[in-house]
Amino acid sequence: MNLAKRDFEEELVSNDLIRRYHVHLPFNYEVSDSLPLLIALHGRLGTGKKMIKQTGFNGIADREGFIVVYPEGFKRGWADGRGITHADKQGVNDVAFIDKLIKVFQERFSIDSTRIYIAGHSNGGFMAQRLAVERSHKFAAVAVVAASLSEWLASRFTPGRAMPILFIHGTADPVTPYVGGRQPGGARVLSVEDTVKIWAHFNVCNKSPEVQEIHGLNNGPLVSVFTYGSCRNHSQVKLYRIEDGGHVWPGEPEDLSSSGVGKLSAGIDASEEIWKFFKGVIV
Repeated sequence: MNLAKRDFEEELVSNDLIRRYHVHLPFNYEVSDSLPLLIALHGRLGTGKKMIKQTGFNGIADREGFIVVYPEGFKRGWADGRGITHADKQGVNDVAFIDKLIKVFQERFSIDSTRIYIAGHSNGGFMAQRLAVERSHKFAAVAVVAASLSEWLASRFTPGRAMPILFIHGTADPVTPYVGGRQPGGARVLSVEDTVKIWAHFNVCNKSPEVQEIHGLNNGPLVSVFTYGSCRNHSQVKLYRIEDGGHVWPGEPEDLSSSGVGKLSAGIDASEEIWKFFKGVIV
């Protein structure tokens, strides 16, 4: 680790596979600091490097004082359980990879182990939920963009504890349909609203959410915010529903948006809303 550089790439070996990840240390980072860690998981066919540009988390980390790590998926995907990525098909253990990655940061960087957060887009969002279910004791909160619960994970939904979780999803997402059903590739997923209700029920939140409607940034689309409060252990569940939004990371640069994913929404800045949610979690 070269602290003269605040942005660098490293690798580790997990289950005989070399796994790479990109690290960003915030401005004025000191080894003696005890900082939050944010793990950012890219979507299928994405990369950690693209996730850096897509989210802009590095700038927020410099302002707010947290470390960000962007792991690289196996052949550009994560083994989230749906069975459609190379990682799933080849039996890659991505839960073990993230376990080992966290251990590296606990041993070599001064992180606050009570404030480890994970955020994911698409395939990364499905993987983030798998980690929230199977490793709930390791994370303070989770954020999911353009992903719902897969039927596979819903059938084994047994988190170890209540988990604060934020969802951001467009109603015109052609890859992970807002209303659920079959995805391209054949995986079946729950609707976004059913997904949110499952988490809210598990967290013992109020049955009915508070609903707020806000106008998007720069005259963007209408955004409806559903907040389930009074949850067990302050484990709030929240959904940003973006009208006519596509399978994108809201607020990402336009030149990073792929074809066939629907509209790039300027409704909100997903990264800013995610960090605001994480920052408000009581640990």
